[in-house]
Amino acid sequence: MDIGQTLTPWTEIVRDQVPGLELFDVHTHLGENDPDGMRQGADELLAGLELAQARGAFVFPMHEPGGYPAANDMVLRTAADSGGKLIPFCRVNPHDGAVAEAQRCLAAGARGIKLHPRAEEFTLDHPEVRSLVALAHERRLPMLIHAGRGIPALGLHTVQLAADFPDARLILAHAAICDLSWIWRVAPDHPNLLFDTAWWMPADLFALFSLIPPGQIVFASDAPYGTTAMAAAFQL
Repeated sequence: MDIGQTLTPWTEIVRDQVPGLELFDVHTHLGENDPDGMRQGADELLAGLELAQARGAFVFPMHEPGGYPAANDMVLRTAADSGGKLIPFCRVNPHDGAVAEAQRCLAAGARGIKLHPRAEEFTLDHPEVRSLVALAHERRLPMLIHAGRGIPALGLHTVQLAADFPDARLILAHAAICDLSWIWRVAPDHPNLLFDTAWWMPADLFALFSLIPPGQIVFASDAPYGTTAMAAAFQL
């Protein structure tokens, strides 16, 4: 069963109820080597965006245990061939020359940076992270940070980085569920601190939508773990 096709009637209802809706998915992946077994190629991602009638997406590599330069180059090539549909981010590992790799990718056309503290086993007080956020601040770039379950709380460090580097756009993925219970109180003080909706628990999303200022929430699917159409039908 094609879940995207199954959900098409629901996405059509959403479009009927929200005239002028334009979907842009800030959290999608490409890759073939993630240890969890999930995979997604360019054709699959683009087909999912087309099904949802999405305007485009941020895209970055899935987990690459062997390192990210080749995967980042693949994402850059795919985005260049997408006719503007895909906006490439580089993914970097703070334990492995992250700033140099980010600078290389930005020079080649990357438009943002992805960090995954759980997969790469670091916390946001890592000195390389601060250097990366400083780079994002200097260039006024978005940085998407995994903030789901299974990691130590990272909100305190994120709030401090947002305050120190106000021109960096820090996007906490997965509704910032690791810290949502308190971070909503200070979110309005940091307009460069954003929250994506790539999450599947209705109660958590209700909390996100109720507590975080709407202008700091960005739509996301986590494709291929979800799809853009599924996220639209579920969240909107």
